[in-house]
Formats: sequence, structure tokens, C-alpha cells
Amino acid sequence: MHLSPLNYFISAAFLTGIAAAAQSSNYHLEYRPVDEQSTRIVLVNDSTQTIEAFRMVQECPLIRESMKQDVLYTWVFSSAIHNAEGGTAQSLGPEHGGTWDVTVFKSSEKAQNTGECTPRAELILFGDGSYEGKESAARAMKALRDGIEAGITEWQEIISRQDAGGADVNALANISDQREDEDRQKVHETFILASGHHGDESAKLAYEFWSGKMIVDGSIAVRFHPSSNGSISEQSIQRVKGIIQAWKSKIDADPAMNKLNEVFPPFVPD
Repeated sequence: MHLSPLNYFISAAFLTGIAAAAQSSNYHLEYRPVDEQSTRIVLVNDSTQTIEAFRMVQECPLIRESMKQDVLYTWVFSSAIHNAEGGTAQSLGPEHGGTWDVTVFKSSEKAQNTGECTPRAELILFGDGSYEGKESAARAMKALRDGIEAGITEWQEIISRQDAGGADVNALANISDQREDEDRQKVHETFILASGHHGDESAKLAYEFWSGKMIVDGSIAVRFHPSSNGSISEQSIQRVKGIIQAWKSKIDADPAMNKLNEVFPPFVPD
């Protein structure tokens, strides 16, 4: 089973169709009706910098959920990011007045997403590498980014070795499946360690790192997934090469990533 790169990031929230109380002069949350049955929550950028990532928590009496997104989760522009006019943004993240879709929920679930259950931001990362929020959340976000970058770098090396010996699409498919399985196991192991040792910062960062690698390996593995007739197209290699190059270029050109590397040196799990 191939995981969608984003399917393990949970989100939830609500108010009516107006702005929630601003959490900062640089951003706020708004809740916009989609139709009579559902409502969308969006993060609105009030700063002069783009927003590149967010981490929020929703704490209710019986449950605590987290939600997080990062522009580096994918190699393309995200359809969840909009410009001030409401169109799909052609920028790395939402610019001033732009928005980032967080989630859509049924209006009947209002009670579960208002009051004390209203989400609050633990981290907002801006395009210049500055951030608002907890340093621990910033370190966690950077560790996940380090995992993404490590995954991309390793795939560049794998493809390069394959090219030198004659690319074998079936061999690459097997490698991608193995890597995704290994990532999933590491994510499971480090999640248990991080949950069982609340003060174990290393385990928490390792969990983030392996989650980042799983985003990459999951995205690559699905490109090598056999078609309905059981065959794997030779074009898969070219598609994967294009993805890897686009993702690497996006990371390298990101000023925030360069700045964060100075503040939080790349994390490598034990």
C-alpha cells in the first residue's frame, strides 16, 4: 500500500463565515462557508513575507490533534495556496493577503471546532526564515525538512548509479518499495519512543526526520506503481528524474531553508 504524502497530517477547526480573533499581526484564521453544509478554515497572511509552513494544535477536553503543512512537502505549487484575489497562487507560499486552506468540515461539527477547541498556531514560518511560535516546533519542522532533503539527495544518488549501469525500472521500483517500508517502520518506532519519553527531544526530531523521508519515498514509490495491466512504464524513470530535480531546485532556491540551516544545523538521526 502506497501512502499519500500528506495523509498522516491531521486537521480540524471552525467558526462562522468571518475572521477568528487574530493570533498575530502577521496572520489570522478565517472560517468561510463553502455551502450550506460545510465550512472551510483558512490561514490568512497579513505579513509582507510569504508563509512557508504552519503547525497548529487543537486541544479539546478529550482529544488533542495537530495539523501541519509545508510548501516543501511537494515539488509543485500547492492548489491549497491562494493569492489575495482567491486564485491559485504562483508563489512558493501565500503572499500578503493570500490564504492557505487548512481543512473543510461539516457545519454540524461546529461545536467540536469552536471555543476551547479552536486551533492555535504553534509555529508560522515566513519566507525569510523568521518564524513566530515555539522553538521546539521550529526544530521539529526543520528536522522534517531535513528528512525531505535527505530523501531527495539519496534518490539523486540512486538514479545516478542506475544510469551508470543502465537504468532498470523494475529494480528502481523494488528500491522505492523497500525504502517506503523502511521509512514507515522508522516512523512507527520513533513515534513510540517520542510518545513514551516526553523529554526525549532526539526521538521527537527523529520521528520528524523519518516522516520527511517517507513523504519523498512515498511520492517516488507511487510513480513506479504498476499500471492496471501489471507493467511499469520506462517513462516512469524520466518522470521520477523530473520530480527529483524540481524538488531539489525548490529546496535549494528557498531562502528560508538556507536561513534555517544556520539556526538549526541539519539533523541526522542516530
